[in-house]
Amino acid sequence: MFMGTESQRERGLQHIEEIKKTLFHSSACRMQALFDTAPDEWKVTLCFHAGLKARHTRMTFDELSVGEKRLIIDAILSLKSFGNKLNTLFK
Repeated sequence: MFMGTESQRERGLQHIEEIKKTLFHSSACRMQALFDTAPDEWKVTLCFHAGLKARHTRMTFDELSVGEKRLIIDAILSLKSFGNKLNTLFK
């Protein structure tokens, strides 16, 4: 149960909406740009790592379902983490 006034509630909801737009929208746009401009061999690697089919490599990010987009984003973040670990290992 919310204990503030209605104006505080509205302000809070506006802040939450702004956070969603700033953090989540830009991240999704970056992932979309990365996927859509990736060379074919990178798309194959991403789709394989995400557990998707070969047909997904010929699709754009917008053509993927919400679940498939989530799998691609998770695969990108996983490979990024792996790359960071490799980077620290070989310093």
